Amino acid sequence: MYYLELLSTTITNFRPSALNHNPTEAFIEQLYYINFNSWRFFDYLAQKIQHQTTLNTNIETKIKTLALEFKKVRQYKTRKDIKYNPSQKSAGKFISQWIDEEISYLEKQKQNSAYSILSEGNADTAKIQFDLSVPQVACLFKIMHDVKIITNQNIAQLTEVIAHNITTKKTESVSPGSLRGKFIAVEEPALDSIKSLLIQMINQITKIQAVLLFFFLDDLVSVYQQVSSFIDF
Repeated sequence: MYYLELLSTTITNFRPSALNHNPTEAFIEQLYYINFNSWRFFDYLAQKIQHQTTLNTNIETKIKTLALEFKKVRQYKTRKDIKYNPSQKSAGKFISQWIDEEISYLEKQKQNSAYSILSEGNADTAKIQFDLSVPQVACLFKIMHDVKIITNQNIAQLTEVIAHNITTKKTESVSPGSLRGKFIAVEEPALDSIKSLLIQMINQITKIQAVLLFFFLDDLVSVYQQVSSFIDF
């Protein structure tokens, strides 16, 4: 009863912002916020997104459209204390998973024609094995891209190359679409994991520096002893 009153109030009081040129999108955002996880709402959103992808015949363009929708959905704020249907997933989670599945489907369609830029279609090419999850790998490469260690400008191409040439601790074959979605919308737990990993890497650098310093000093002592043997103090 409380939720229906909230829904009614949301609809009645809805006033699109003057800065928002798309009232429909503004209203959808409000429904996401109150976690309106109705199956009819899900179906409407799915059809709306599918209509946008049908405007293009190019699979890569379709994937980019879905990736942008995925990012937009992940950025919507949602109340966690309420749901229209308490037994179902939240609106944001449901649509995010649906988009992710659609991207994976499209990736499979183009897999034969664009298997891997680096391996040039050689399925036996050795892959880099990561002891990380797909979200963690995406986060790691996102950071390297942001700080200009990786300078590729085409994100779709970059994530495709990465996906086809790595394995993760749970996945032998990484979906480029899934990796791209998690590259665009980095997950908070993945950020925490990579932060911890970077700290470990810094500690390892410190250890290596200490070892190098030891050998440098050892060499210095050795040189000093050799020079001293020729000098009569």
